[in-house]
Amino acid sequence: MTVDAASILSELLRSQTSDREKSRKYQYQIRDLERNGDQNFRKLITTIDESFIIPLDREDISRLSNHIEKVLNHTRKLPTNSYCSM
Repeated sequence: MTVDAASILSELLRSQTSDREKSRKYQYQIRDLERNGDQNFRKLITTIDESFIIPLDREDISRLSNHIEKVLNHTRKLPTNSYCSM
């Protein structure tokens, strides 16, 4: 998801389109990926909490997934904070 969102953001910034509809389409795609990432983050935390034994340290998994979620959040916010507002 993170790579997909970054690719869409890259395409949006590369196109620098003045077509608001096209810009919104990219922004909605990024928003949807970010929301899916939030859902996956919650599922992961629930799974970790319910697991008796996991192959990696719980804190490391939590920290990594938290950073991935932050990347998605920032990717979603970048277009709305720059030239193409919704």
